[in-house]
Amino acid sequence: MMKTVYQKNMKFIKKINSYLYDKINEVELKTVKKVITKNHYINIVKNVNENEFIIHSQYAPQYQAKFIARNAFKDDKYDIIFLFGLGLGYELKEMIKLNGKVRYFVVEPDEEIFKLLLEYDDIKYLFNRINIHFILGHNSEDIGRFYNNVIGFEKSVNIKFVVLPSYQNIYESLINDIFSNIKEKINVFRVNINTVTVSHKQWFQNYIGNLKYADNMCPVTKLKENFNGEPAIVVSAGPSLNYNIETLRELQGKVLITTAGSGISVLENKKIKADIICMIDGWVNESRLIENVELNRDAAVFYSSMLYYKILSKLQGPKFLLNVNNMDSEIYSTIGEDPFNLFSGPSVANSLVYNLSELGCSPIIFLGQDLCYSSGKNYAEGATYERDMSGELNNKGYIKMKNKTNVDVYTTPTFLSMKTSMEFCIKLHPHIKYLNGTEDGLEIEGAKNIDFNEYARKNFNDEYSLNIKDVYDNFINNETDIEKLKCMEKNLENENTKLIDLLKESIKYMDSGIEQKKIYKVIERSYNKLNSIRLYKNIIEPALGSLDFLYKNKNYIERNKQKFAYVLDKCLIMDNAFTYIVKGGEQDGVR
Repeated sequence: MMKTVYQKNMKFIKKINSYLYDKINEVELKTVKKVITKNHYINIVKNVNENEFIIHSQYAPQYQAKFIARNAFKDDKYDIIFLFGLGLGYELKEMIKLNGKVRYFVVEPDEEIFKLLLEYDDIKYLFNRINIHFILGHNSEDIGRFYNNVIGFEKSVNIKFVVLPSYQNIYESLINDIFSNIKEKINVFRVNINTVTVSHKQWFQNYIGNLKYADNMCPVTKLKENFNGEPAIVVSAGPSLNYNIETLRELQGKVLITTAGSGISVLENKKIKADIICMIDGWVNESRLIENVELNRDAAVFYSSMLYYKILSKLQGPKFLLNVNNMDSEIYSTIGEDPFNLFSGPSVANSLVYNLSELGCSPIIFLGQDLCYSSGKNYAEGATYERDMSGELNNKGYIKMKNKTNVDVYTTPTFLSMKTSMEFCIKLHPHIKYLNGTEDGLEIEGAKNIDFNEYARKNFNDEYSLNIKDVYDNFINNETDIEKLKCMEKNLENENTKLIDLLKESIKYMDSGIEQKKIYKVIERSYNKLNSIRLYKNIIEPALGSLDFLYKNKNYIERNKQKFAYVLDKCLIMDNAFTYIVKGGEQDGVR
């Protein structure tokens, strides 16, 4: 017997989201019904307080859908389309035809309408496309939190809001509540952008400061031949790691043990040696994680140029450069090495998992990746920043969810961003096997749940060696590559000096009081010169996206003057870093 469209959809939903499956099963179709339009399209009639509303055009739903889709994209390019009202999906499908790459945030507030949709259309595209974020529900705070999660992950500021006409009439009050909630999120995001622009000061200092160690690093890509097909454990510092400490201690030398962030301090505290530690964060607090490190001081390090510049000197193991930002990419380009694609998730563990996946490790096993405050704790025992969270988890801002063992736990939008990023990485690597050994954590889609302690006893019994040190030594003893990196350092310093002179001169002209027409020409010439300098074009300019948002209310001249001043500030910071860190070894004023 052929399965109906509804049965196929429900089977698919049950597989990917059991909570949504149960929710739909409970829905009764009391206020909606199917109708056929005059041109033979399916439509929906919604009854609200004895008033009937037709969800799509009663004459030509397809024509109306195309009109709404064209209107959504006519004014500008957007990072995210926020669509309130899915209905039967006519409008969303037309939008995807016009732009299949933009991110879509889709809200369907009516469970009955969604259930009716399941009877007539294959809805896999809502869940299988990485660029579609779909939520079913009518709680404005839940929608606001989900929206904040998407924005936090995508770093997007250019958003188009689209409300289907019928939904505007039916859900006017809810729409107002949602937009009020989202307005708060946008304000918070603006603060976050300001934070990022402040972070740029430290990042650019780190970029230059870490050039001091460029002749002592190896591209992580060089490990691919050795790592391909090898199992790897990724140790994070979530509370569930407490269950696995004794097993990990027994696995030293039997399987690749990697860790990131606070996981370093836990393993050190428990006297467990990691093969690889991953460090990326650019702030001085990151150095606290290795303050008392002795056992893991000579572990291999996966790092990025944005890492706080004083850390590498305190670690004695092989150093492998990731590709997390444009400075990393420039270093790879200099030595003629093809990097893995740029990837940077909300947590260091996301970047570590991505790079292990690109290296071909399989299976990749998650430990301590709780993504929630299981047991009311923030970290496992021994973490540098461990504390009890149980007294504050009922406060506003924490999200109550079921973990993988169906127990209530509290999480945050940040944790959910990490989860989304991890699942995104898993989808990118369908040939890699992922296992989730985190006892009390959230489900991670695409990772099979295992009892890690039992799995380890059965599978990891023999000694192993991946010859990490040999790969590293072979690269850093290549004089040709080392010479290229030294030339790069010298060229960047010379280019930075050129940028400082050019920007000072341009700002001086813009402040001189000459007529606007001449200032426009100065700005145009300045950009032409800037874009001819690799340091600006390849490293600085890609980091300036948020400035357009910050300065959008300024006139053309003032906007570009502030942008030039912003870039000049970063160039002066880099000049200082060349002088006092790379050459003199002293710390400057940015801390």
